[in-house]
Amino acid sequence: MRFVSRAVMGLFAIGLSVAVLVLGASPYLGCMLPGSGLECASKTKKRKAPSARAEREFAVRLGEIELTDMRPQVEAFGEIMSGRTLALRAPLAGRLLRVSDSFREGAGVSAGQVLVAIDAADPEARKADAAAALAEAQASLAQAREAVASAQADWAAAVGQRDLRRKAYERQEQLGNRGFSTAASIETAELALAEAERAVITRDQARTTAQSTLTQAEQQVARARIALDDATRDLGETEVLAPFDGVLSGVDATIGRLVNTNEELGELIDTAALEVGFRVSYRDFARLIDDRGRLKDAEVNVTLDFGERHVSARASLERVSAQVDTAQGGRQVFARLLPEDGAVFRPGDFVSVSVREPVLRDVAVLPRSAVSEAGVLLILDPENRLEAVTVSVLRRQGERVVIGGADLAGLVGKRFVVERLPQLGQGVKVRDLSAPEPDAAADAPARDRS
Repeated sequence: MRFVSRAVMGLFAIGLSVAVLVLGASPYLGCMLPGSGLECASKTKKRKAPSARAEREFAVRLGEIELTDMRPQVEAFGEIMSGRTLALRAPLAGRLLRVSDSFREGAGVSAGQVLVAIDAADPEARKADAAAALAEAQASLAQAREAVASAQADWAAAVGQRDLRRKAYERQEQLGNRGFSTAASIETAELALAEAERAVITRDQARTTAQSTLTQAEQQVARARIALDDATRDLGETEVLAPFDGVLSGVDATIGRLVNTNEELGELIDTAALEVGFRVSYRDFARLIDDRGRLKDAEVNVTLDFGERHVSARASLERVSAQVDTAQGGRQVFARLLPEDGAVFRPGDFVSVSVREPVLRDVAVLPRSAVSEAGVLLILDPENRLEAVTVSVLRRQGERVVIGGADLAGLVGKRFVVERLPQLGQGVKVRDLSAPEPDAAADAPARDRS
């Protein structure tokens, strides 16, 4: 009995498995039987027409090309520097007797104003000594001149005596040739002539000595006069004056202080001779010079930022640095501030500089992101597809690009891509971001119904 029950259970399990297999394979068996009315999945897929894939459109921001007049500017940053600075130094050693109330840090002074005064007692004493030495030298000079005159007279008398002795000797010699004079007389006359010659030589030496003494006396007078001039100049330099209008800096002077010769007491900065030094790239520098390499007469505007307030001043291009800093590159240019506009500026101020170029007529100003480095611009055609055109780039300034040229007239009014993306190129279909969004249901493909 147990064997029969187990056989029945096994047959039941086998029948159930066969029923499940038949039920699962029925679709495949039916599609193979003709007239069954069942369709295979593969046949269905073959008969089902593939849906056409929609072309992808890229949403971009578009702008319109318009002609305008633009004045380009070269933008840079610079530093205010002093074009004329005077170091105020003590001309001589001494004690400071007076210090002007304006001799303070940052105070303005005018030309000719007395800033400090040094004790003049020592210079006055030196001047008196020099005057006395000059008087003594002049007295010695007068004596030397008298000695020269006397020596000249003695020499002239000796020369006259010598001439008389020569005539007497010649006469005795003629008489001796005729036999009317003796040899002793002739010899006596010859000795007298020799003595007269010696006297002339002696007087000539005395005259030379007197002339040398006169020359030394003249030199002493000249040296005494120079010493007197120096003492007079030192006496006049006991006061330090301001040679021009300016502002004081680095002041260090108090009453009663002892100062040494050439000791620095401060600096005087001429606020009417301020200039700004700024560095520009080689591309911008090429726009500031003419065909001969000289700086153009361009308008320069210097702006100092005080937070909420900005102070501007006009300037003019003046010169270019003599050397090129290879570490920073470009060229350093200096512009001189106009005297009436530079009152607020001080050396060391960090300012922004704008150099205005001549006006460019009939140009288009586009965003920098719209034009590639090669000058390619993407234009929208009537079929909403992109067309790559090459434009003439006149300037690149910050986030703007200025284009021009003869080909620009044909692009006026056309729309261009404001921001170039890597996936954008020739023939790509795009859609303006400002246009209304299309209906998503209309763009979705219709589903096939089984």
